Amino acid sequence: MELAMTGIDYQRASVEERERFSLTQSRAAVLAEAMVNRYGAEGCLVLSTCNRTEIWCSGIAAETLEDAYRSETGCSLEFAHLFASRSGMDAVRYLLELGCGLHSQILGEDQILTQIKDAVKIAREQNQLDPVLETLFRLAITAGKKVKTTVRLARKDLSVPRKAVELAERLVGTLRGKRCLVIGNGEMSRLTCRLLANAGAEVFMTLRQYKQKDAIVPKGCRAVPYGERYAYLKQTDLLFSATLSPHFTLEAGKAGQALPAKTLYCFDLAVPRDIDPELRRFPSVFLYGLDDLGAEPACDPNERKKADELLFEYAEEFNRWYHFREFIPVVGEVSETAAKLTAARLEKLFKAVAPGQKELLQSQTEEAARKSVAKLLYGLRDHLDPEHWAACLSAVQDVVDEWQGEGETE
Repeated sequence: MELAMTGIDYQRASVEERERFSLTQSRAAVLAEAMVNRYGAEGCLVLSTCNRTEIWCSGIAAETLEDAYRSETGCSLEFAHLFASRSGMDAVRYLLELGCGLHSQILGEDQILTQIKDAVKIAREQNQLDPVLETLFRLAITAGKKVKTTVRLARKDLSVPRKAVELAERLVGTLRGKRCLVIGNGEMSRLTCRLLANAGAEVFMTLRQYKQKDAIVPKGCRAVPYGERYAYLKQTDLLFSATLSPHFTLEAGKAGQALPAKTLYCFDLAVPRDIDPELRRFPSVFLYGLDDLGAEPACDPNERKKADELLFEYAEEFNRWYHFREFIPVVGEVSETAAKLTAARLEKLFKAVAPGQKELLQSQTEEAARKSVAKLLYGLRDHLDPEHWAACLSAVQDVVDEWQGEGETE
C-alpha cells in the first residue's frame, strides 16, 4: 500500500520546536504542489494545527516522502528525531485514532475533526486530493464522529480553549467580572470568547480592519480594533491569543509601557506562538502556552476498547476498498456484459410487448441485471479475503472475454 505520512507533534517536540516547522496555508500549498508535481505523489494533504504538522501522500513510499520533505523544507538531520513517519495500514490506523482525539494533547478534544475537514477542503480545492486520500480522510471523519457519539473517551467535551479557560479559573478563581481581551477572530478565538462570556467575564475581541465586515462577534462580547490592543492592556485581567499570524500579536517591547499595574495572565493558544516569550521578564506577567494546559488523563479501558473495535472495522473497510479499487472497472465490465446477455436472451419476449413499451422494458431489464450482478460481486468481497476475491473476479473476466471473443449473444 503506497500511503505514507511524516510529521511532528507535541509528543516529540516542544512548542518552540513545533513552531519551527509549522506551515502557513500558502507554504503548505507550495509543499503539496511540489510533492505531486516534483516527487510523483498521486495525492498530498497537509494537516497543520497547533499541536502537529503532518504531510500525507499517496502513490509514493515513506522513504521518498521523508527525503522530499527534508529537501523542500530545509529540515536538517539534527531535527530528524522529532519526526514520526508511518506507512500503509499503520498510517491508516493512526489517522483513524487521530480523528477521535486519541492522539491529541487533550484526550478526545473536539477540534481535531474540524481541522481535518479544513485540511481536506483545502487539498480538494487545490486539486491535490486523489481518490485514495479522499476515501481515507472521509472514513477518518466518519469514524471520528461515530466514536465521539458512541464512546465516552473524555470526562466531558474538551477543547484547547476550554482547557485554557479552566486553567484561568484555577489561577484567579471566578471569572465573573474579570476583564478579558481575546486577540483573533478565528474559530478558537470565538470559542474562547463564548466560554469566557458564559463564565460571566467582560470580554473584548480584537478585529482587524479588513475583516470587520465578515467577522462574527459572539454574543455578550464587544469588538475592538486590533490596532488598539495595546491600549486595552491596562484594564485587562486575562489575555488570550489564538491567531494564524506568523508574527507576534503581542510584542514585549510594545507591551512593556502598556502593562497594567496588577497581575496580567496571558494564554498563548497558537503555533507559531502569538505572544512574545520575552513578556515573562515582567514580574506582573504570567504567560502560559499550549504545553502548560496539561493532558487529560487516560480514558477508561473499556471505553478505549469500544473505540478500538469501531476503528478496526473502519480500517478494514478502507483496506478492502484500497485493494479492490483496481477491480471496480472489472465489476463494471462484467455487470454490463451480464445486462446485454440478459437482454439478448429476452429478445423474443420483448417482441411480444406492445409498441412503445419495448425500449422501456429492455432498458429496465438491463439495469436490473447490471445492478444485481454488481451487488453479487461486491457481496463476495465481504466473504473472501483480497487474494481469493481478486482470483474470482479474474476468472469471471476471463469468461466474459471468451464470450465477447466468440460474439456470444444467444
